[in-house]
Amino acid sequence: MSAYILVSFTPTNPDKLQHYAAAVPATLSPYSGEMLAKGPAENLHGDSGFALQALIAFPSKTEASAWYVSEAYQALLPLRDAAMVCQFTLLA
Repeated sequence: MSAYILVSFTPTNPDKLQHYAAAVPATLSPYSGEMLAKGPAENLHGDSGFALQALIAFPSKTEASAWYVSEAYQALLPLRDAAMVCQFTLLA
């Protein structure tokens, strides 16, 4: 069954965010991850508190979880945390 990671974020450093965004796709491919959408989201009800959203699809919860804890993605965390305030949510 497909799984999705929803990333809610507000940029804090646009230059670092650009480097982070360029590095993420290479970490997704070994887990068959695919960026489906990224950008401003229209809240239909409530307020998420974040400026932007991204949706990443994976073939299963196993691949999604494996990607997040992978050495390649974990190496990007200092850059991610310097680039934005964020929340990652796994939907499976």
